[in-house]
Amino acid sequence: MKLILFLVKTQADFWHSVTLTPVTLFRYSALTYNAHRVHYDIEYARQEGYEGLLVQGPLQVTFILEFLRLRLLRDKHEQDYLRQLDEKAANPYVRWKIESLEYKNIAPLYVGDRVKICNKLLKEELVENKTHRTYQLWIEGERFGELYMRGRARVIGSTYRYLLDNDYKDKLEALIRKINQIDTEAIDDENINADEAHITKLCSDLKAEYNNFRTCY
Repeated sequence: MKLILFLVKTQADFWHSVTLTPVTLFRYSALTYNAHRVHYDIEYARQEGYEGLLVQGPLQVTFILEFLRLRLLRDKHEQDYLRQLDEKAANPYVRWKIESLEYKNIAPLYVGDRVKICNKLLKEELVENKTHRTYQLWIEGERFGELYMRGRARVIGSTYRYLLDNDYKDKLEALIRKINQIDTEAIDDENINADEAHITKLCSDLKAEYNNFRTCY
């Protein structure tokens, strides 16, 4: 019988259930060059005192970070939908970055255990036009709520000035088309020296800003 040391007392506001398999552990060990036998040899793991194949700690960290990323992406899609209904109902465009992460393994996690990857927003504040959020992260057993890993992450969201105008994308794309036309058309001999450097810089700046627009979320 498994000894339950800690029970989760926090209700998650974003979670997903997973069951880890031997194949998942084997692939992660190969990916991270981890040859420890407790992750793929069940007889050896039992000789070492474990109940089964032991799930790698870094794999658990990967899970809690990935589901935090999915949560931030979900929030972004919700804001995009609200923006389509009413521009004023949604928050400005924001790109999120994980600033810090701390975590701790609480209990062994084994292959076959059905677990929930969870997170919960603890705090949100605006500092110097940047949104600072603190999330609680953890992995719990789906059936009894036993705690396997817990952590805390701090993320920062930066608002992008050029994304606040709803028509900016269309305007920017139109400018890019014009600049590309200027690049391919001949320039009058009398103006070529005066205009070439300006056109080159303008084209470069606009393309860089447009690429930032396309990659921002």
